[in-house]
Amino acid sequence: MKATLIVLTAAVVTAGCGGTRTVTRTVTVDRTAKTGIGPPREVVFYGHIKSLRRDGRRFELRFDPAWFLSGSAAEHAAVEDKVLQPGEPVPNDNYTVEEGHRLLTFVVFPNAHVSVLTKGLQSTAIPVAELAEILAGKNPQHRALFDPSNHSAFWIRVGEKYPNPVIALDQQYHP
Repeated sequence: MKATLIVLTAAVVTAGCGGTRTVTRTVTVDRTAKTGIGPPREVVFYGHIKSLRRDGRRFELRFDPAWFLSGSAAEHAAVEDKVLQPGEPVPNDNYTVEEGHRLLTFVVFPNAHVSVLTKGLQSTAIPVAELAEILAGKNPQHRALFDPSNHSAFWIRVGEKYPNPVIALDQQYHP
């Protein structure tokens, strides 16, 4: 009986050891991912550029933030604003809430990424200085801009390190 118990115990232990395998999993973490306490490494805002002017070796951006909503948040906001009746679909599945028009001021360095929309809905990279001229009503490179009215909205990404500069400005398509 004692010998049977030892053999049975050895069989269970051996079976348990043979089924283990090591699995290595690689996880890619975006460099902008938040780690630890505090704010995220980048903050993204949506809104309208009111001005972009050179200030020494950098630029000063005056920005009017808004909320670009989609899905149920867009539907509820549009109904609350009496733009739609309950149950009506939101055109283009997005709705912009212009809550106020307080201008925020940001630093933009000349090497920030800028993209504007050109004819054919192409995203075209341009220098910050050229965007400043376009916003001032000029078009020095004679680009075929999708919306030359200067009323287009932009997404801006703001970096984490002082002076918290805008590191990217990307024009948003809106029909």
